[in-house]
Order: sequence, then C-alpha cells, then structure tokens
Amino acid sequence: MEWRKIIIGNHARPRAIFTLWLACNKRLLTKERMIRLGMPTDGLCVFCKMAETCQHLFFSCCEIKPVWEKILRWIGYVHTPTMWDDELGWIVENTKGKGCKRSLMRLAVAETVYRVWFVRNRIIFQGGRKEELHWETIKNVILRRIENNRKLMMYCNRNL
Repeated sequence: MEWRKIIIGNHARPRAIFTLWLACNKRLLTKERMIRLGMPTDGLCVFCKMAETCQHLFFSCCEIKPVWEKILRWIGYVHTPTMWDDELGWIVENTKGKGCKRSLMRLAVAETVYRVWFVRNRIIFQGGRKEELHWETIKNVILRRIENNRKLMMYCNRNL
C-alpha cells in the first residue's frame, strides 16, 4: 500500500484527500463498478465516450491527459500519464521523503483527482459541461491551499 504515502501529510482539501483515498482503494462508483454492481448505466466516459473505468477516467482519457500534463508541467514535472498502477507508482516515487516539491506533488495529485471526479459528477447529475474541467481551476485551488503553508509558499514563489 505504497499509495498511502500520497495521502499522509497531504495539504489538499479533506474532500480531495478522501476522493483520492477512494480512488486508490478502487471504491469510487465509476460506471464500470456500477455495471458490476448491477446498476443501470451506459458505461461510457462523459468526457470522451470510451468505457469508463477508474484507470480510464483519471489517466487514459484523451480529455483528462492534457489536464494532468499541464498541472505536472506547472509544478515542474514533464510526464505523460499512462496506466493507473504505473501512475500510482510514479507518483509515490516522486513524493517520497520530505520537501516542498514533493508536498506540492501530493497536493496537486489529490486536487486533480478530486476535480476530475467533481466535474464528471456534475456532468452526470447536474447537467454540467466537460468544459468545466480547466487546469487553471485546479491551479487556483492549489495556490489557495499553498497560501496557508509558509514553506510551500516560499518554494512556489521561487519556482512557479
């Protein structure tokens, strides 16, 4: 359970951390999971109309991948997301130990997973639009969270 290191000491909002925890435990009610539980659903990703799995929704979707790339580039990583387990391993590896960049990565991962899940649910249940998923929205949430942490604020002022 190496992914626990992404959760512990994360400066993200509690709801973002909880959503990340659910995703890591494969407990989010994705359409794939709904089908397995016998619930009615079309099974399709609201962003690109491919089969919605946790893997697809967070890292493989052609609409989500650019959001990840922009967030990661903004915090200083050049990386293209791949498969769920590979990504969790990559994230764990890049958040090991202490340091502001590692803290920022944990925060960014949690807030990005949360925003994807939030927009996905708004589209399904409230008639939202996929255009609501902007990397700048995630960036702004991260910046607001950083304001409450002096060390992260100093790091970001120097590096972002």
